[in-house]
Amino acid sequence: MPRTFVYGTFLWMGMLAKGLPMLPSSRIPAPPAAPPAPFQLDDLMAVEILREFGASELIGRLYSRPEGGSWSPVQPPHLHVLPWYEVYTRDPQLVVFDLQASGPWEVPFVRRESDEQGIYTAVALKRMEKAPAWFVMLRKVSAKRQGFKI
Repeated sequence: MPRTFVYGTFLWMGMLAKGLPMLPSSRIPAPPAAPPAPFQLDDLMAVEILREFGASELIGRLYSRPEGGSWSPVQPPHLHVLPWYEVYTRDPQLVVFDLQASGPWEVPFVRRESDEQGIYTAVALKRMEKAPAWFVMLRKVSAKRQGFKI
C-alpha cells in the first residue's frame, strides 16, 4: 500500500526573537528513506498520514532528517532534541505545524504509539480556521529575510 506524507515546519511564538527557518513551501523534500545519522536536524518535518478524520484533521507518524540526510521516524526518546518540542511540553498552544501549501495546523497531541513496525512518535494535526497573529508576523518576517516581496 502506498504511503502518503505531508511536509512542514513546527513554529512557535518565541521564534520571532530567534533565527527563523526557511519557509516550508520553498523546499521540496525527498520521500522518506533509510534512517539517518542523529545530528544537526533539518527544520523540515514529514508526517506519514496514518488516520484521517476528514480534510482538516489527521494523525500521523513523525519523521525528521539530518541536514542533507535521509528521513527516519522520530523515536519518542529523541523528541527532546527538537527545539519546538520543549516549547510544546510547556505550552502546546504556542506551537503550530506550518504545513506546505496549506498554512497553520494546530497540534492537539504528540504522543508515543506503536504498530507492527514498533514504537513511534504520533502527532495529531488539525487545520486552523484562522492563523494566530504571531504566526502571520513570523511568516512575513521569514519571507522578507529570504528576499520574498510581501
